[in-house]
Amino acid sequence: MPKLTNKQKEELAFEVMGAVANMLLSNDENNLWGGELRELAATEEGREALAVQAAKWMTKLPGKIWDMSLPRVWEMDV
Repeated sequence: MPKLTNKQKEELAFEVMGAVANMLLSNDENNLWGGELRELAATEEGREALAVQAAKWMTKLPGKIWDMSLPRVWEMDV
């Protein structure tokens, strides 16, 4: 299997982040949380924790500083 170029990694990261952001939004709007996430997503604090965790994972993807309207946990509070 050939290695991905840096540009391909950035494009893949962008697609993954879009999919995650859409999944969080769709699950929240339609109450589609499954399995163990259902209990966590039952509260505003739980839904925020899910978004924060997704944002933390996304900061590890290649490319720019990503902002998909999720909490920007990588920035210091001012």
